[in-house]
Amino acid sequence: MKNRVPVRFAVAGVLCIFGGEALCILGPLRYEQQVHVICHVILYAGVGLVALAALVHWRVR
Repeated sequence: MKNRVPVRFAVAGVLCIFGGEALCILGPLRYEQQVHVICHVILYAGVGLVALAALVHWRVR
């Protein structure tokens, strides 16, 4: 049985990337400044999770 932790990190990261971008595009215009900050925090957290998945994947081998 393979180690599934990197795959779970990568899937969570990709979901955060798409979710952050969707929030940036579809977020409410009334709170534009707050939505802009929050969506980029989610986006960069997703990028970090994908990077962490790559690091864990290469460390296991």
